[in-house]
Amino acid sequence: MTWFLRVGEAGMPSCVFELLSDLAKTIPGPFFGALFAFQFSGWRARQQKRDEQKAAGNVAMATLCHQWTDFRMFKVAFDLESKRKQPDWAKINPTIFEFSAPQAIDLKPLAFLFERGRVDLLKSLVETTMVYRELVKLVGMNSDAAAERHHKVAALESEEREDFAKIEAAVGEVLVAKLNHFYGFLVRKSENDDALYQRTGKQLYSALTDEFGSAGLMPFDLIVQPGTDRSSEDMKSPG
Repeated sequence: MTWFLRVGEAGMPSCVFELLSDLAKTIPGPFFGALFAFQFSGWRARQQKRDEQKAAGNVAMATLCHQWTDFRMFKVAFDLESKRKQPDWAKINPTIFEFSAPQAIDLKPLAFLFERGRVDLLKSLVETTMVYRELVKLVGMNSDAAAERHHKVAALESEEREDFAKIEAAVGEVLVAKLNHFYGFLVRKSENDDALYQRTGKQLYSALTDEFGSAGLMPFDLIVQPGTDRSSEDMKSPG
């Protein structure tokens, strides 16, 4: 402002001097106001994007927890039936359990995690989708085959049902082989898939806490399904 005063003192016409003085007083207000509004708009957009990313992370975690819970429900029932003193093809009954989790985790909204070089997390999430879909398909096919076995056994006379040789003959070689095949696959899934879910859950939670901190994040844990009285602790594997 002093340069205005010096110019005015040097003989600038008073009207020009007053005009320049008024401009010097009025221009900075709108300029800095527009600058602040621009900065605030940018911050708000970044915050909104961050909130959307955090929400996508929670949705992915919820889906993973749901898939893991479905697997654990299957495992509890399967491990119990597999202890029956019968041939493998005769152990597992048709299931009434319905897999209710989404069969895939939407990876597109999680791109911000993979841009940080988390290739192992991406691989694990893809693998969990594959094993969950495989489980749903295998349990369904095994259940259909077990129902067919029940129908064939039901057609036998009551005394014939006491003779496993006659039962196996009635079921037939093809169906017996199919049931044995499904049983072997389900045993491997029961033994191996739990470790994958737990590893993936820990990887996802670690990546999300690195990005957002732990506040407001869904933890990796089992979900108690409607209609069951099992707690999450009861469903977890020992140790």
